[in-house]
Amino acid sequence: MGRQEIRDRLNRALSRWDVHDPAAAVLIVGPPGIGKTSLLEQVVRDLRSSADLLVLTAGGDELEAEVTYGVVDQLARRLPGSGSSPLRDSAPADVGTWLLQRFDEAADGRPIVVVVDDVQQVDEASLQALTFAVRRMATDRFALILATRPEGVATVPVGLMRVIETSTGLIELGGFGRDDVAELSAAMGRDLAGETAAKIREHTGGHPLHTRILLEQASTNDLESMADLQLAVPSLPALVVDRLVRCSPRARALLDALALLDEPVAVADAAAVASVDDPDEEIQELLDLGLVRPSPSWGRVEFQHQLLRSAVLGAISVPRRNELHRLAAVRTAGAESLRHRVAVASSPDEHLASDLMAQAEREAAQGDRAQAAQWCFLAGQHSTGEDRVLRTLLGADHLLSMGRPLTPWIGAIEALPPSPLQEAILGRARITEGRFEEAAVLLERAWAERSEEDVRHSALWARVAEAMAIIGVSRLDPDAVVEWSERLIATGTDHLAMTMLCHGLALRGDIDGAFDAATERIEAEGLGEVDADARLGRGLANLWSNRVEAARHDLRSVLTGPFTHSLLEELTVRSHLADARYREGLLTEAADLADLAIELVEHSEAVWLMPLPHSIAAYAHTALGDLEQARHHAEQASTYGRLTGEAPAVMWSEAAWLRIAEAADDPAAVVAAGDRMLAGGLDRVPEGINSWRATYVEGLVDVDRLRDAREVLTDLVRDTKEVDDARVATGVLRARAAVAAAEGDGDDAAEAYESGLAIEPRLARPLDRAQLELAAGRFHRRSGDRARGRELLEAAGERFGEIGARGWHERCVRELTDDEDALEEPRHDVLNALTPRERMVSRLVADGSSNQQVAAELVLSVKTVEHHLSSIYAKLGVQSRTQMAAIVNDRG
Repeated sequence: MGRQEIRDRLNRALSRWDVHDPAAAVLIVGPPGIGKTSLLEQVVRDLRSSADLLVLTAGGDELEAEVTYGVVDQLARRLPGSGSSPLRDSAPADVGTWLLQRFDEAADGRPIVVVVDDVQQVDEASLQALTFAVRRMATDRFALILATRPEGVATVPVGLMRVIETSTGLIELGGFGRDDVAELSAAMGRDLAGETAAKIREHTGGHPLHTRILLEQASTNDLESMADLQLAVPSLPALVVDRLVRCSPRARALLDALALLDEPVAVADAAAVASVDDPDEEIQELLDLGLVRPSPSWGRVEFQHQLLRSAVLGAISVPRRNELHRLAAVRTAGAESLRHRVAVASSPDEHLASDLMAQAEREAAQGDRAQAAQWCFLAGQHSTGEDRVLRTLLGADHLLSMGRPLTPWIGAIEALPPSPLQEAILGRARITEGRFEEAAVLLERAWAERSEEDVRHSALWARVAEAMAIIGVSRLDPDAVVEWSERLIATGTDHLAMTMLCHGLALRGDIDGAFDAATERIEAEGLGEVDADARLGRGLANLWSNRVEAARHDLRSVLTGPFTHSLLEELTVRSHLADARYREGLLTEAADLADLAIELVEHSEAVWLMPLPHSIAAYAHTALGDLEQARHHAEQASTYGRLTGEAPAVMWSEAAWLRIAEAADDPAAVVAAGDRMLAGGLDRVPEGINSWRATYVEGLVDVDRLRDAREVLTDLVRDTKEVDDARVATGVLRARAAVAAAEGDGDDAAEAYESGLAIEPRLARPLDRAQLELAAGRFHRRSGDRARGRELLEAAGERFGEIGARGWHERCVRELTDDEDALEEPRHDVLNALTPRERMVSRLVADGSSNQQVAAELVLSVKTVEHHLSSIYAKLGVQSRTQMAAIVNDRG
């Protein structure tokens, strides 16, 4: 009642499916008992009666708020033929992808509506997975309707709130008005005067549940007396207690048991706990009183509202509640039985603590580390001495292994007696906060001081070794990275050992060694196996040695393989795939892929992972000539880099500012960024990983710091002398020519430029080759060879135009403005008519990927890929994948 306007608004939102916005997201917010659940139920009835839809419902529960992917499991059970749900230790992106595929299979072309109630009690992982899925269903007819109490709004992920804000938006559910109260009373057979309805509205605040119970329990005369005499309207708890008083003793005993057991409650279980034989009459009595309702599950019931359940619990005496918990612990099994035992435990209980740890081990074996952590923490609370410490720390280890912060528990962990295990946990916690130096002190000391007893927890120490390897990368300390990677391998738990080892070897300058080590592991793969760790390591080695096409193959095999990924692993793969596209001159696709990587990290609290994808996005937007967007990403990278102090974060972000300054033709700013990088020792990072010194040398020349330019060039030549990388060599020769020209040695400058131009253009990579041609063209024009200069400038302009580098193309135009024939505008790129997601789909299909492979790599549903392809065909005027691929491949 009283919700028609809101129902109309929801229906209008859902009717947009067939117009411009096929996806809708709604968040309904209101206090307990305000009618959110009733509204959702009515909306679902409206939807099912008006169209052929796939409607899936789920809801949060206080007892399952820490069950990882609990709501996803509910949805999975409601999907016809969906099979088993994903592993609980999977990343939200993987579970979101799983949901996309299951929605595709089950919907069979129908619109999909997912309704989730009590969001304030939904587990974080499910919300993140739903967010990931929703943001990729922009071309599916899909709606997500959420309902929450006000405090639950803060739990909605930022990405999902953005979708809600750009879709239907947030709906705040208020109380009944006077007319609503009068309408409800009339529907219940009461004819109330307007003053009486207003009085009820005033004193109940329009609270639907309070209003309904009051109307059910009070006579019309009583209600009118309340209005006439200005008597106080009974509170909701008082009304519930009054209703309890009217229960028979057996019904009241049954109701008490129902309130204590997990909903929906099997009537047989409640009857056994309450010692009520043949409870049919008592259940009917509770149904007639409106306190409970039948559950969709046969033989089970549930409370009409959690406020009613809370009021019943509040009315049970402590001795009676404890007695019921003890009886329930015997009647129930598994986790529910343990919760009842915990509820009555008043002192340490080793038998209970051991059973709690056994439950934690079962949850961990099923992949639910978050729930395992909670059981460990409970076991610690019911333990003493070393057992209390160890069990608490094992709970923290579960959370950290998921990438979760220890915020609620950090105080308790810091208060534990100092030990190597405690410091190992605290050190890893510092990494999640971006506090690397503090983490290093704690982890190094923990490793050095661990005892033989500590060492038996091998998985925990493997994660310490992995963390120390990461810290080694953060310090650009290759020896430490290699050492800790080898220790990680020695533990037998080497999830990212090869990836870390390849980082260490590459930082030493031994990229070929990294390639060989990873290849040896890959060659040992069995039939149908994919060693994701080795493939990622070799993909990085290939990328950093200019084998870009091979790098893409290795990196993509990680994403499309039959396994799940950690956030670090997925972020590393996707960011470097974006970098590969950038190096290939596919600038728009590089920017799109970097945005996808950024979106992944935004779902987490791992701020230390932010600088890399933001920096790659800045590089791509800089080359495209969109300096405003580039500066935004560079600022984001710098901000997160300052928070962590990581050397790689500084390197990536400062290189972004250097490239922005170069594109803006601001040599002073180029030098400022280069000076900061040089002062930070970033010149020890091999140029194949992040090339910046050639541009820095040119900037130094432009601001008349020739001595510094010569010194930087000398070091650059020395460091790259044994490097077989055409792209790096192109930059080195460009820098050498700039210094020679500034020193008046025109012959040496000309020789350097010609040596660079002799490098195979494809291997030099489009942007680097075009920048060399631009520099050489300017040199020859200023040296008097205007014909050669024009030839090179035209070549540079054409190459810049082909890859969409408009700012660089315009610079070529400016160089030729005094010639008779202006440089032609860059050719129109038909792919510019495509959306960013369509461009990525078209490129992958042109590369030979199937729709299923495209869906896996871009984290889309197969149906969404098919929709994108239909749109691409229409925009390009083609009718087949072959025709589309010909256009895409011709473009580059």
